[in-house]
Amino acid sequence: MRIEWEDEPSESGASDWANLERRFAELLIRLLAESNIPARISDGFEPLLLELIGNGSSAYLLPRLYSSFTAPDAAVNASIEWLTQQASGKAVKIIFATLSRVAPAVRRSLSERVGVIFYDYDILLSLIESAPDLRGDYQAILRETYSLRSEPVPPARARSAPSLASGRYILQDEALPKRTRGHDLCDELDAVAVGNGSAFERACFRALTYLLEDDFAFLRRKDKSDTGMHIYDAVGKISSDKEFWLSLIDDFRGRYVVFEFKNHKDDLTQTQVYTTEKYLYPGAMRGVAILISNSDFGTGAKKAIRGALRESAKLIIPVTAKQLCEMLKDKDYGRDWTSTLATTVDGILTALER
Repeated sequence: MRIEWEDEPSESGASDWANLERRFAELLIRLLAESNIPARISDGFEPLLLELIGNGSSAYLLPRLYSSFTAPDAAVNASIEWLTQQASGKAVKIIFATLSRVAPAVRRSLSERVGVIFYDYDILLSLIESAPDLRGDYQAILRETYSLRSEPVPPARARSAPSLASGRYILQDEALPKRTRGHDLCDELDAVAVGNGSAFERACFRALTYLLEDDFAFLRRKDKSDTGMHIYDAVGKISSDKEFWLSLIDDFRGRYVVFEFKNHKDDLTQTQVYTTEKYLYPGAMRGVAILISNSDFGTGAKKAIRGALRESAKLIIPVTAKQLCEMLKDKDYGRDWTSTLATTVDGILTALER
């Protein structure tokens, strides 16, 4: 269990997942050292990347954590696309390491296309078993990674660990197409003038369409309540098997999620939060809203968010445009972009008073 000491609780938790991935990377470095393979965190790369030199071969190792036990196929593919761009034209092999289980079809496809070596849940667990000094840190990282999971992590399947010699060097013309859609959508958000509500709304909706394409059954703009009194900027229905979205359904009755977009010059106040709260109805499985703001959330807004949860069991997740950009880029990189939302929810819940 990780122990934290903070003078003031954070409601954003923006760096929690990044810190967890760094601890995972450092664990991998120690695990590789058990086999006399030196590795280090590579400078100048964002997100995190390891460089390995051992057994006469050089390699890049990409550590990835996902809150879902089965690694999302699209995220794994995006990760490898990004990694091949970094490795293209260099005499290196590429390795993908994760505490999730990668689907056999994905492993096979990427291994055949660009020679990727996979160290996923089953293989890493077998390696940890032979390194007893690392088991405690491994278990701690595993628990934090799957903190949203309601069921125990399944036992490992017997699979032997591939050696670096089993891979091959990536060639200059083998780099997979580079993903830039998230970065492009971030540029669109940055270009919206402060106060231009309609342009901000359109840019946010396009961003959400990209982020939620694999997790929502639908996403609608300007949806109305049955009497027409309430008009949401957007509303969507979760259809995902990923742990974060399942937690919104199970813990907050959030099968349907309301989205509101605010583009103000000043920090958001409680007034905007109260308006969003009116749209939520946990009894109809509409207990969650994601409130996206171009500006920061003021003290009054934060108090109103906590009050809505404490008094009415309505969860309003605050997201700044900067955080939205980070999530868009994380999706391009193949990272678990929902970690930004999950750590924000953690911050709200742990700071809540009666």
